Amino acid sequence: MDIYNIWFARIEIANSIKLRLLEQSNVEEIWKFNKSDLMELGLKECSINQILKEEYREKLDKYIQYLERNNIELISYKSKDYPYKLKNIMDLPAYIFVKGNKNILDDDSVAIIGSRLCSEIGKKIAFNTAKELGDKNINVVSGLANRNRYIRTYGEFKK
Repeated sequence: MDIYNIWFARIEIANSIKLRLLEQSNVEEIWKFNKSDLMELGLKECSINQILKEEYREKLDKYIQYLERNNIELISYKSKDYPYKLKNIMDLPAYIFVKGNKNILDDDSVAIIGSRLCSEIGKKIAFNTAKELGDKNINVVSGLANRNRYIRTYGEFKK
């Protein structure tokens, strides 16, 4: 897995800022930027602090192990695997995390949208609903608004 893209995908800044940075530099260069480099690019202090936050770098090995153990793949908006439908929205995510069959990402999908701070019963209902839809070969999209955007496909469909 590409350590630089995983690091950058995890940083909690607006997608528009990520996209702008990725248009100006590659992710390996962004990794090496210091505060003055980022200030020269016109970033605000809060975005700079997020990009330079050590916790994103310190926990990368564990995060990569988690992704590998759970068969979760990171796809950049520049990848040929990035869904065509997402490329045509106004605020496209710079990265998506995908679990399941990525070959069906442009098929019809259902989004599950809820509260950032839902109850345990709400989580259970959302999970069970997603599982039932997935078992019927319907893509389930979860934005996970308090983190990065994810697309999750359940099961192995249309191999």
